[in-house]
Amino acid sequence: MFSTSKQPVDPAHFQYFAESLADLLSAGGDGQGANQVLSVVSKQVNTPSIALRRAEFHLQRQDPASALSALIPAWEAGYNDDELELLLGLCSLSVGLEDVVDGLTDREDLSEGLRILRWILACCDETIEQEVDLGCPRIQWALIRCARILSEQGRPDVVGAIVQRLERLGTEKLIERLSAIKRSEWMASEPIRPSIDDRDVISADASLQAMRAVYNWVWSAARQVFRGERVLILGQDCTRFAPLFEGANVDVIDTRDALSSEHALDSTAAAQYDHIVLVYGYETSCSARDLTLQLWKALKHGGQLHFVSSLARQAHHFDAFIAPHKLLGLFESVGFELLGQDCRCEEGIPADFDDGASVIVGRLQKNLV
Repeated sequence: MFSTSKQPVDPAHFQYFAESLADLLSAGGDGQGANQVLSVVSKQVNTPSIALRRAEFHLQRQDPASALSALIPAWEAGYNDDELELLLGLCSLSVGLEDVVDGLTDREDLSEGLRILRWILACCDETIEQEVDLGCPRIQWALIRCARILSEQGRPDVVGAIVQRLERLGTEKLIERLSAIKRSEWMASEPIRPSIDDRDVISADASLQAMRAVYNWVWSAARQVFRGERVLILGQDCTRFAPLFEGANVDVIDTRDALSSEHALDSTAAAQYDHIVLVYGYETSCSARDLTLQLWKALKHGGQLHFVSSLARQAHHFDAFIAPHKLLGLFESVGFELLGQDCRCEEGIPADFDDGASVIVGRLQKNLV
């Protein structure tokens, strides 16, 4: 056994050597290794410097949820660091934690960065009031930086809200400087209204089992969506359902064109969607747990997963099958909150599990805090 050193360890030296090793790994192109070093060190010496470096690593990979997880321990430790708090707020806003941003910025002694962050929040929520000096070049460049981070982390709609506020204020030069940053239209909360007359058109020539039950549930899911929200429809022969979500920002992935459901989500960045509608996704999955983790990752905080899955009497129509109790247990183990579930017959009417039910439908919600 090696003898233990009797010399006291200076945390500052520990941090210095850890960051030096991380610099060496980063210079060699091993960003993952650098993050692992800093992650280990953060369990002993979690300073703002280390937390910020870890957060930046995750933000480069468009994973604001992991960046937020890296920042929270240093913030909770009581470090008074303006950059740490600003990035914490931006990551929170990126994953949909507006209430956290409100709590972080609802005080008198705000730093310049947090005043800008609260002004951005006010662009999205008219009940919040905050003024900043938009004529100050330093404020302008800080605002542009915040907008760029939010856009890169999947919130171009927030950038749209910023531009809408600037248009009302008539700040054309600042709008021009923001023009290179990707943005989408910000829309006030207004539920979309799926048509009640499209069943026959959407269901025509469908290859899906229990099509009436599937259509009823997807239509019900569409009623939970607000205009401008990001929606992913994932599953078999699911492109046909996109018209039900008119007014939302919809992506569709047909798993018949992919190796598996989880493989279809490989290129999806974290915290991208407000809603995911899963149509027989587990029936084309190689690993139910991997798929569930990817669904969790792709949703924003407060995002909802609307799923329809086959029961045993329909299992022979698919490549894979997962029992309902195992599926619900898997959702719980990952962290989803079950809002409701039911068994339906082929006509879409509620049915007993052991008597006529063909599918199980459910709605879950992702809550980070």
